[in-house]
Amino acid sequence: MKKIVISVLIVLTGLLMLNFVFRPAAVTESLPELIIYAYICDENNSGCSYSFQPLTLHEVRQMAPVFGAGMTNLNFMFEFDGGLVEVVSEDEDVQLSKGESHGPWDYQAGYDQRDYGFGFRVASGGYLAANPLGSNRGHITITDPAMMSIKGCTGREYYLTVKAYDFMDEKAPVVTAMLKLVQLEDERGVNGGSNYYSVEMISYEYSDDMKLMEDAP
Repeated sequence: MKKIVISVLIVLTGLLMLNFVFRPAAVTESLPELIIYAYICDENNSGCSYSFQPLTLHEVRQMAPVFGAGMTNLNFMFEFDGGLVEVVSEDEDVQLSKGESHGPWDYQAGYDQRDYGFGFRVASGGYLAANPLGSNRGHITITDPAMMSIKGCTGREYYLTVKAYDFMDEKAPVVTAMLKLVQLEDERGVNGGSNYYSVEMISYEYSDDMKLMEDAP
């Protein structure tokens, strides 16, 4: 009898060990990430080389010139796990544009192949070009006389709101970020404008639903 009891205990112990070893690991869902790329200056010994680089929160970077570095206007690219990204100039002082080719605005793209406005949505991997109305450089389409009254000056700030949406709900943003463009000094600037701007991601916030998901055990 004693041998039977010992055998049963051994079997039960083995089953418990197998259950522990082969128990599925807890599934942890990572939060979707909005990545904002800017066409910026990579400083090196010979000056600047320009490429699309991801922006980091609170890091100030110098963008490629509005005109003169293989691109027209200030160019951005956005990634959000297959979702949609919306960019808006709330103050309507930065004109946005997107091309039919859905690529960056390089010199090969024609001016008549673009849509202009103060807010656009693009799919993940999409590009938008931006131009502060006070730059007096690059390409801007004037549709409102009030736009012509906007003047640039060194240190002037412009803001872009960036919202990322899941395809399942295109009304409530999952992530909201804010970009700040600052006009830099330009000795060749015209009428207070400039060819040079810095960019900084000054905020990056998940929606309340995403925060609850992150805090869940």
